[in-house]
Amino acid sequence: KLKVLDGASMVERTAGTVTTTGSLQPDGSLNTSTTDAVPTMTSDTSPSGVASANSTYAPGALEAWMAFDGISDSSINDGWFDLAGGTTTGWLQYQFTSSKIINKYSLVPSWILNASPKDWTIQASNTGAFSGEQVTLDTRTNQTAWSLGVKNWYSFTNGTAYTYYRINITLNNGASDLGICDMQYIEAENTLKYQAPITATTNIPTKA
Repeated sequence: KLKVLDGASMVERTAGTVTTTGSLQPDGSLNTSTTDAVPTMTSDTSPSGVASANSTYAPGALEAWMAFDGISDSSINDGWFDLAGGTTTGWLQYQFTSSKIINKYSLVPSWILNASPKDWTIQASNTGAFSGEQVTLDTRTNQTAWSLGVKNWYSFTNGTAYTYYRINITLNNGASDLGICDMQYIEAENTLKYQAPITATTNIPTKA
């Protein structure tokens, strides 16, 4: 049995089922998960979702999906590289099959460290047009601390679900190319994990 406040009086009831619900924690700095929301890709469209980029190094080589293939050791000829021939800016995108609240991500540099991003934004959209409707979720500048095979983690505050997430790179670290070995997107976690204030719903019949 338990006593609950029923209006202005304390009423004794027989305990039934009690369920609690929380909400997603928008602050990515509190997100302890490292579970990638993107499946291990084997092509731009397999097994699900769509990986894309403004360009790729060459047909069949260093394509967009290879930054989401789960290989994060900065292997030679793995990951995504922008078009060969001096391109140092570009974007890499993943389209989920349904909208997700992302507030954390990781990046692993390519085997050419100075081809790694230095300045970028994380943008999101629910249309995929990126023609003004997109929102900027995170902005990073002067990112130079890259090590082969090491994930750099970043977080931001976001409480809105989007289908398209894009890293838009405006400057690399000095090479004549631009590349990323691996990228992960992490979904926001439930506030229950942090014992934040929650709501409770009860199914506790009044004792006769």
